[in-house]
Amino acid sequence: MKKFKSIFIDSFEDFIHENLVSRPHEGFREIEEYAISARIPILSPASGEVLKYIVEKESPATILELGTGLGYSTLWMLSSGLPLKISSMERNQKCIQDAGRFIERYKLPSQKVELHEVHILRHLREQKHLDFDLCFVDCDKICYPELLEILLRILPDGSKLIFDNVFWHGRIQDESNDRPSDLAMKEFWQKVQVCSNPRTLFPVGDGLLLLSVQR
Repeated sequence: MKKFKSIFIDSFEDFIHENLVSRPHEGFREIEEYAISARIPILSPASGEVLKYIVEKESPATILELGTGLGYSTLWMLSSGLPLKISSMERNQKCIQDAGRFIERYKLPSQKVELHEVHILRHLREQKHLDFDLCFVDCDKICYPELLEILLRILPDGSKLIFDNVFWHGRIQDESNDRPSDLAMKEFWQKVQVCSNPRTLFPVGDGLLLLSVQR
């Protein structure tokens, strides 16, 4: 059997995002266009649809989001229609301001979103326990290895963890890459592979990893 470098032909992922992913409302296109013009990375639309599916399936009441960005991922979770309470942390003040405008415009009256301007890792290092049903992580990749350890320790048993960008553009397999973010993501995977927590990998976008907190 012939071995192909990829199951996709060139530009097919762009076709998926443009033609196959259904946006719940016009706010998603608005953020996507703004993200391109402002050169701010956001979740891929296909990953957003999977994130929405996970939230619908798990039905969390409370969500901790680490890395607000423009609020794009937040809106995907809110698009589940569930009466969610989301606490979102971000260190970039401008992003918080932009995200706040998008979120307030499109969230349902039954949904509550709190935006916090904090250095995520420093803040979580000081916490002994956090009571959230689900945590979505999409912040500085250098923080991922330590965040994994902290979150598995301080979140309640049975809660869910979702990490975005776990493929890190494929650089996790390249031994020649020694940039801090590359090394951090390789270390992250080393920690994931030795822990016994149930996990599911969704090979969509730049990779979503779902982990269950289980002691």
